[in-house]
Amino acid sequence: MSFLDQLKKKATKLETVVVEEKQLASHIENTYFWYNTPVDYATWEKIISNSQNVFDELFESCGTKLVLVDFFAYSCTNCIRTIPVLKKLYCQYKQYGLEILAYHRPEFEFERNPINIYQWIERESIDYPVGLDNEDAMWNNWNVEFWPQHFLIVKEDGKYKIAYQHFGDRGHSEMERMVQTILCKTSNLERATVDQYNHEDYHDVEIFLGKHHQAKNEKTGCGESACSVHKEPLYIDEPVPVPTSGKIFIYGTNWCFFCRQTKAILDKEEMDYTFINMDKLTGPSSVRNFLIKKKLLPHEHETIPIVFDEEGNFLGGYSELVQFLLERGDTTPSVVNSIKQQETGKFIRYQKEHSATIRLEGLWSTSDENIYPLDDDCTLVVSFNMKIDSDVYVYVVVENIVEESIEEQYLEIYDTLNVNYVNYITDQVVLFKNDWIVETKEGELDFPQQVFRDTQITVQLENGSEHVVDIPYPGRHFITCFENKGEQSSGEFVLRFQAESIKLYTIYITTEPNSTQ
Repeated sequence: MSFLDQLKKKATKLETVVVEEKQLASHIENTYFWYNTPVDYATWEKIISNSQNVFDELFESCGTKLVLVDFFAYSCTNCIRTIPVLKKLYCQYKQYGLEILAYHRPEFEFERNPINIYQWIERESIDYPVGLDNEDAMWNNWNVEFWPQHFLIVKEDGKYKIAYQHFGDRGHSEMERMVQTILCKTSNLERATVDQYNHEDYHDVEIFLGKHHQAKNEKTGCGESACSVHKEPLYIDEPVPVPTSGKIFIYGTNWCFFCRQTKAILDKEEMDYTFINMDKLTGPSSVRNFLIKKKLLPHEHETIPIVFDEEGNFLGGYSELVQFLLERGDTTPSVVNSIKQQETGKFIRYQKEHSATIRLEGLWSTSDENIYPLDDDCTLVVSFNMKIDSDVYVYVVVENIVEESIEEQYLEIYDTLNVNYVNYITDQVVLFKNDWIVETKEGELDFPQQVFRDTQITVQLENGSEHVVDIPYPGRHFITCFENKGEQSSGEFVLRFQAESIKLYTIYITTEPNSTQ
């Protein structure tokens, strides 16, 4: 009998199933921005500032019978699917002793902003407690590797234990059955039938833009329902060639846009180099960790390509190589720009039988995790082909720019809120209250509701029709839907942007209905 089958059998018998009795991360560390705290400000500040056991307060003082610990990011596609589940559980079982502690571990840079999180909480009507884990303190303390991930915590024999763990964004009816199992034994809850929900798998791909330029489902490391973060060196069973003197040495992949750009420049200038395809070993993550272990690569370099000069010295990535060649006179800006214009696209194959292509047109700026239009002629052209009989929905994760008229006021407030995790000052707890009031130890702060510019994206479909999508806040936004065309769904669309108005992080193509924005 499988582990899951054992859980189902025991849940039917109304037994508490203890999965692990490991030491829990019962103290909240380096998480100073909180929303919807379960107790008053003074008590919550005392728990955090003095590193008291948060479960002691909840179980002994608040009458809590069960704590659901959640790790999520508010723009994470997989996490978005779990939000209705958590809201449902909190509404239905709070009165019987369920409490939720949701730790927001950001996936993108804009998700670190406490004002952005507060806006999201207001939009989604989140009532359960949410804390900002911007320093990965609780993520690491709980040994979390996936978004989303849930733990059910019970008190048994005077100890706090994990009664159930749930990974990913599917199968939450099983978790609800376990919630019922526990609360039926510890409160006056009567068991009710839990129908299966949130269980259907969808065909999808999320294309990450910027220098990381990796797509979920395209390579290993990200599963169908949760994206992992490798924290330990991975085992590598193939010999990895190390840089040798005499020629430029490059580690990369064929799917990587900047790796192809690197090779194209060197080929154009007829320079001698060695290119190591990391995919022919055991993948970029494994090779990178091997190079770090051999002390050939600094730990902070997390992207590809990885470039070494003719003397075997680490140079950096694509940008560093271009600068190196320009300074030596081995290439010219015109060569670099001409090669960049020749290839602005990326082909992606996902889930074996589906494919997508993205192409940038115009002048763009590229950072590690986003792209940014520099003129009004910037467009993003996307085409896809999915061998499935279903409608296809398209989303983008974007960050719009702060409204100029209130930028100074906004930044002053943001700096006040941000000082804790920027300067690692840990003597202040910040709680967000209703009506855009922020409560701190020193008093209250008020800030404007209209923070960001009303940015728009123009969407042009392959039939020539156009529509405009308003982007009032940073996060994920629905763009368009392509109706079912029979045995396979395909389409092309063009996104147009105003210059310097928005940053794009991901494009998400899915067969999942547009149930959440």
